[in-house]
Order: sequence, then structure tokens, then C-alpha cells
Amino acid sequence: FCGAPIVMNMLNNAPAAMKERVNHSVKAMVAGAAPPAAVIAGMERMGWEVTHVYGLTEVYGPTMLNVWQDEWKDLDIDAKATVEAFEGGWFHTGDLAVWHPDGYVEIKDRSKDIIISGGENISSIEVEDVLYKHPDIMEAAVVARPDEKWGETPCAFVMLKDGADTSEADLVGFCRQHLAGFKIPKTFVFGALPKTSTGKIQKFMLRAQAKEL
Repeated sequence: FCGAPIVMNMLNNAPAAMKERVNHSVKAMVAGAAPPAAVIAGMERMGWEVTHVYGLTEVYGPTMLNVWQDEWKDLDIDAKATVEAFEGGWFHTGDLAVWHPDGYVEIKDRSKDIIISGGENISSIEVEDVLYKHPDIMEAAVVARPDEKWGETPCAFVMLKDGADTSEADLVGFCRQHLAGFKIPKTFVFGALPKTSTGKIQKFMLRAQAKEL
């Protein structure tokens, strides 16, 4: 089966009794966003084989069944964004990645999700990866919050696991053990995170919310 990182995280945090009912090997694909290392490690501890796949619906080939929809003639297309996306004959995904010598491609972040604080670039994925390692965090997303002094600072939206009472000070202390000082979120917002129907966190909504804080 295939699911977003959030789906994998929900399975990873499912009750032990539910996990015990799956007594056979499971192969899964994770897509839609870069999965935190803690989520992958948790799935592997369950004995599940997880493969991270990458691809955009904008560049998919023909589907097995393609039924014409009449309203497709009137799609509201952003002409300027379309031209920019295909500049030079290549489709620019907006993803930032490292191509390792062994052939693997490691997604570092979305270019629009990079936080520039005091001239330093901060990967939102790197900060999220640390937050997901905290035993009380169920979900986390980090976005830029406008700041008069630094330009932008990291703002973390987190949803704690049921029964957890971890404070902002606790999370700052935890991050301090794993991140450089300028990468530690300056703001924490606790609560549910907005998601698409497939479980992908809607960061554009969080960015808008961070601007209002």
C-alpha cells in the first residue's frame, strides 16, 4: 500500500493490540512529502518494509483509465507560474535535493519551505525530523514566521499524543540537544494540523496562520 508520512506515523503509533493483528510481512510506499527518519525507523521496528517513492502528478504518464471531463476545458491556470515551471524545457518541481554517490536522491526541502533567518538557511524538514523524535509528539510541521529582527524565524506547529503534557520549554530543551541555536523554533503552536484528504499537511495554511501570530 502507499500512504503519506502522516499515515505511516498513525500506523506507527497505533495501539499495540492492533499492531499484533498484523502477523505477516508488509511492504509499503511512502510519498507526498519527505518522511521523518523517526517514522521510517518506527515502521522498520514493526517489521514493515518501507520504500520512499518520489513523483509529481504534474509529470505522470497516461493513466490506465482516462475519462474526459468537460470542465477541464475551463481550468483556472496560472499562466505566469506555468511558464516559470517549464523554463528552459525542464519542469522545475521546487524540491531541493542531494544526489548521493550511490545513486540515491535525498529530498532536503521544498524551496518555498526554506526559512531564511538572519541570512542563514534553515531546512524545515531538518527541524521536523528532530521534533518527530520526541516521544510525546504525534505530528509536527515547521514554517517561517515573519520577524522584524531576523527576517524570519522557525515556527513549529505540533500535535501531542493523547495524554501528553509536554510544554514549549520542554520542546526547546529537546531541540537544543539536536539543533544549532538559530534552527530552534522560536514559536510553538499546539493543536491539530490542517491536512488534505490524503493526509498531507497543508503548510500554506500554517504559513498564513504564522503570519497572524
